[in-house]
Amino acid sequence: MMKMPSKLAVTIAITLLAACSTDHHTTRTADVAPKRAYEAGMADNWMSQRGGVQVAEAPPERRPAPAKPAPTRAAPAPAPAPQARSSAVGCSDPAVGPVPTSIVMPHDVSFGQEFSYDINVAPSACVGNVVIRDTVPAGATFVRSQPAAEQEGDRLRWTLGDMDKGQSTTIRVTLRADKEGTLVSCATVSADPRSCAQTFVGRPQLALQKTGPETAIVGAQIVYTMTVANRGTLAAHNVVVVDELPEGMISSIDTRRATLEVGDLAPGESKTVSITVKGTQRGKFCNGATASSPNAGKPRLRLAPPLCNRA
Repeated sequence: MMKMPSKLAVTIAITLLAACSTDHHTTRTADVAPKRAYEAGMADNWMSQRGGVQVAEAPPERRPAPAKPAPTRAAPAPAPAPQARSSAVGCSDPAVGPVPTSIVMPHDVSFGQEFSYDINVAPSACVGNVVIRDTVPAGATFVRSQPAAEQEGDRLRWTLGDMDKGQSTTIRVTLRADKEGTLVSCATVSADPRSCAQTFVGRPQLALQKTGPETAIVGAQIVYTMTVANRGTLAAHNVVVVDELPEGMISSIDTRRATLEVGDLAPGESKTVSITVKGTQRGKFCNGATASSPNAGKPRLRLAPPLCNRA
C-alpha cells in the first residue's frame, strides 16, 4: 500500500478544521452523514477530492409496505339439525266451541303392542246431552276404554250427559297396533246449549208456647206471655197470634179476642208477645192460642194440660 504524502494529509486536516469552524450546522451534518452512510453500507463513497469531503446521499428510508389484510374466510354454515319425524296430522289442534276437545296419543308404538290415548273434554259453557264419538283406525284393534264405550263395529260412543262450565273429563282408549304405518284417531263431540235457574222449596213450621200464673184475684190483671218460633226451613211471613178468652175473662181492651201481630220469622227465629187480661168472676178458666202465617198454614196450639187460672 502507498503512503499518503504528508502535505496532502495536512491539507485535508486543515480543510476539515476550517469546515468545522466556519459552519456549526455543516459540522453536525458532516458528523451525521458518515454515520448514516456507514449504516446504509455506503462507506466506500467517502473520498478525498480537492481537499473536500463528498457526502453520498443517504438512500431514502425504506418503510415496510403495509401488510395486506388476510383474506376473510366466511364461517362454514352450520349443519342442518336432524329433522324429527312429525306426528302432526290434519285437525290435530284442540277443537274449540262450547265443548273444547283434544286428543293426546303416543308418538310411536311397537307393532303388536297395546297403547292408550286420551280424549280430553272440558266445556267452556253449560251444555247438555254431551256425546263423544270415535272410530277405531284401520290397522288397530279396540281393547278397552275408561269409561266403557258403546261399541258398534269400529265405532265408539260415550254418553256424558250434562256438563257444567269448568267441569272436565278424560276418556282413555286402549288399542292394539296390528299394522305398521300411521294410525289416526278423530273424535267428534255433540252437545246442546244448557241454561239453568234454581229456586229453593221450603216450609215454615210455627210453634207457640204460652205461660201465665195459676191463680189470680177477680178483677186483677193477669199477664200471659206467648213465644212463637219458626222451626221450619222457610221464612214465615206476617205471623199473627190470636188468643181466644173463655167466659169469665176479658182482655185489657174489654174484648174476649186478642190479636197480636208478630211479623216475619226467619227459619230458627222466635219472638215473644204478651197479653193482659182479668177475671170477671170466680172459677177456673182455661184458654189456648193460635199462631198463623199466610204461607205456613194455621197450626193450632192446644196446651196439655190446658193453661188454667183460678179467680
